[in-house]
Amino acid sequence: MNTKKMLVLPACLLLIFFGCRKSSSAGALPPNTFIADVNGVTETFSARIIATRIDNNTTNPGNPPYSISLVGYSVDSFYSDDMQILINNTTPILPGTYKYRASADFNSAIFLVFTQNPSDFDYTPGDNGLAAITITSINSTNVQGTFSGNLLGTNNRSRTITNGRFNLNFK
Repeated sequence: MNTKKMLVLPACLLLIFFGCRKSSSAGALPPNTFIADVNGVTETFSARIIATRIDNNTTNPGNPPYSISLVGYSVDSFYSDDMQILINNTTPILPGTYKYRASADFNSAIFLVFTQNPSDFDYTPGDNGLAAITITSINSTNVQGTFSGNLLGTNNRSRTITNGRFNLNFK
């Protein structure tokens, strides 16, 4: 009987230790990951990533004062699929959702572009307005978030972008 009690105590301690451990962030993306479902097919755009951020642009008055540009290719070639995100804003870009507005001017707009090859691209059209980019985290070196949208392309073809996610380091 005493032996059973001695085995039960360590077993309970192990259960408490492993049961109360914080779960890993399995849903978190590794750095420099850019991924989305394009018409239901998952594509990864982790080659040739370019992520830039401009804060308080005073050297180019014709451009918006705040912008983020994210570009990634599916393979290391100009002829591969690519995804591009651009957020222009008149105020600093902070965590939050930025939605496409057809009436917005270039200084306060978002653009979502998918290119399948250099001459076949789809973009957020001025008459659609169904695109959103959510910044979940941003600092001087990294930006993370999600995106989705309905894009219009060549010959009035449409593409649906869903489950878009990114975790990119600024260059």
